[in-house]
Amino acid sequence: MYRNKKQNTNTKNTKKMTVSELIEKLRQFDGDMAVKTAAQSGDYWGTLLANDIHDVDVANVTNSDYHRTCKVIDDDKIGNYDESEIQQVVLI
Repeated sequence: MYRNKKQNTNTKNTKKMTVSELIEKLRQFDGDMAVKTAAQSGDYWGTLLANDIHDVDVANVTNSDYHRTCKVIDDDKIGNYDESEIQQVVLI
């Protein structure tokens, strides 16, 4: 069972899951089970929200020092970044 715990937002020192690793983890569950994403609500009680997933897509991201994680780059802003700063990821 998923435990409500503080998420580590320091992406520089944590291993990132690959598509292959995600598929392997999902194999253990019933194929008809709903899939959601977990996100901290930011409220006083530290509520963990379970959000529906409506699509899976590819996105360009870059590191955001302000947010201490990656941010999605809008297509019309991609020219503002050096190619070495951009990573293509699967976005759920």
